[in-house]
Amino acid sequence: MSLPFSEDLEALEILSFDTCKTLTRLERVRTLPRLRALRACMTALDFEDLWDQGLPQSLRKVAFYTGKTKANDEVRGKIEQKGYEFADNYSADSTTANLFRQYYGHGVY
Repeated sequence: MSLPFSEDLEALEILSFDTCKTLTRLERVRTLPRLRALRACMTALDFEDLWDQGLPQSLRKVAFYTGKTKANDEVRGKIEQKGYEFADNYSADSTTANLFRQYYGHGVY
């Protein structure tokens, strides 16, 4: 399943996908001018495809979890190398966990 976005969603600040195993592609995420946090956990998204499409300049925090420790470690390195804050999925003190808690009333699990 592919999920396309457009600049019409100009107020969207947070994207979070958890256990969406049929989600294979996010399209035109770069068109979301206010996106600050992106979280994908246990999806079929291809991390490299997401980066190749480009991300908005407003993006600061990223969490991307595959369910495989080695793959997660590789992705984390790439996220940090590109200058984004990696969100520790399991830490109650995580900045992204706090951001999600602020908006949704619960942490990132």
